[in-house]
Amino acid sequence: LGIVRDEMDPAHMLSAAAGALVPALPATGVSIHRIDESGAMSCMAQAGSAAPDGVLATSLQRIAGGEAQVETAIPPGSLFAAATLFEDSCNGALCVWRSGAVGPWNSEDRFLLHEVASQIGLAHHQLVRQETLEELSSTDPLTGLLNRRSFVEAFELRYSRATDRRPGAALFFIDLDNFKLVNDRYGHQQGDMALVGLARILREQTRSRDLVARLGGDEFALYIEDIADAAVEQKGRELILATEHLRALSGDADHPLGLSIGIAICDPERREVPTDLMARADQAMYAVKRRGKGGLSLAAPAGSGEPS
Repeated sequence: LGIVRDEMDPAHMLSAAAGALVPALPATGVSIHRIDESGAMSCMAQAGSAAPDGVLATSLQRIAGGEAQVETAIPPGSLFAAATLFEDSCNGALCVWRSGAVGPWNSEDRFLLHEVASQIGLAHHQLVRQETLEELSSTDPLTGLLNRRSFVEAFELRYSRATDRRPGAALFFIDLDNFKLVNDRYGHQQGDMALVGLARILREQTRSRDLVARLGGDEFALYIEDIADAAVEQKGRELILATEHLRALSGDADHPLGLSIGIAICDPERREVPTDLMARADQAMYAVKRRGKGGLSLAAPAGSGEPS
């Protein structure tokens, strides 16, 4: 128990607890679970051998259903599960199983397991809080998309790790045209509606593994991997088509909301640094702006000059 309490990092504490309990009890195996946003039990740490899936799943269901502890026979041994709590609310479960050679659970075993479960309940709460703070620091508060810092960090990491970008990857820089006029004429509430609407469209038009960000103001970005070069321009046109209904939020019928999109396709034969790829996408976007807004531009290949 002292090892568990001394571990300051909540995630490490869960691993330490699982690892320490196997020899301490002794036990055949240990698993620690947390109730996720959907209400399901997710395994956060485990040690030793695996428990029979059916018995473990049933025990977790009973804990999630409100039981404080569950003891189940696993011939020739048994499984003990205890609810982990924070402020009297169940947030997970500690499950321990042992072979019949060790003997049944006694009062000292149960006391130790409930003490450890109480520490784990606190760790679960701290982990959720830590994850929430990390999410808030990495996302744009209005749209929920990645913010500029987090997008750049994630993009640079993915780009540096990619050794084979075929069928391809592309970086999209997106500007919401005539956005300032919406704020000037109707106020920031309608402007926020337009930004949130565009964010929703970008999510709907991309996959969960794609990077989607609001860089700031009315500028957004996408980084899409595993996309053929021939499909890149089509994706840009799909984005433009999907945002046509945002025109209803425009500040002026003669100056409707629309998209200017600059796209830089990654060249697997030419190892650009990430900042150069970003510069090509940015230049391509401003090429659309100079032509009168509303449309897309493919950046010329790396090192060849102006956008197409």
